[in-house]
Formats: sequence, C-alpha cells, structure tokens
Amino acid sequence: MFKHLLVPTDGSPLSAKAAKAAVEFAAAVGARITALSVAEPYPYSALAESTYLPDQSRYEKEMQDNARRFVTEVAELASAAGVQCDARVALSFSPYEEITNTAKDLGCDAIFMA
Repeated sequence: MFKHLLVPTDGSPLSAKAAKAAVEFAAAVGARITALSVAEPYPYSALAESTYLPDQSRYEKEMQDNARRFVTEVAELASAAGVQCDARVALSFSPYEEITNTAKDLGCDAIFMA
C-alpha cells in the first residue's frame, strides 16, 4: 500500500496538475507527501579575475526562493485536503538523481510526477 509519496515540482503547470492528482490520491489512500523542488546551483565559474559574472549568492538565493515557493504551493494543496506534507528544497545540477536519492533516503513508496 502507498503510505509515502514523493512529489517533485518545478512550478510548471504540468507539475501543478501532477501535484493536485498526488494530493487527491494521497487523501484517498491515507498517504503522506513529501514535496521536493530541485534548484540549480550557480552554473558558472570565473576563469580569470577580470571575468564579469552575475553574483553567485544572489543567483542561488533566487533559485532556492523559487523552489521554496513551488513546494509551498504543494504543501498548501495538501493542507487543504487534510494530507500531511513535508516540503524540501535541494540544490543540484542533476534533478533526476536528487529525486531518486530523496525517494530512497525517505523510504517513499512512489514518485508522483509528470
């Protein structure tokens, strides 16, 4: 039986549909949800001192703020349906690895995504 669902989200309309379906499913079977959004780390590195690059900490903060907003949307859907939801944000260049590793680490029964 499904007791713990991982719901990855990138804030897109398609992932919002998947999150809604996941919440409905979780409510029907009595499962809990972990919402996960993977933010991309700063993709550049300076090759020389004179190279101009955008501010790394500002970039990563914006990416993480967006990811927090995405998981908060899932958590609000879950709360409205009476479904327990934990929200997580990760920083990774490899979202699929972060998703599968999180599912393994948390003992999720299924990954519910579109």
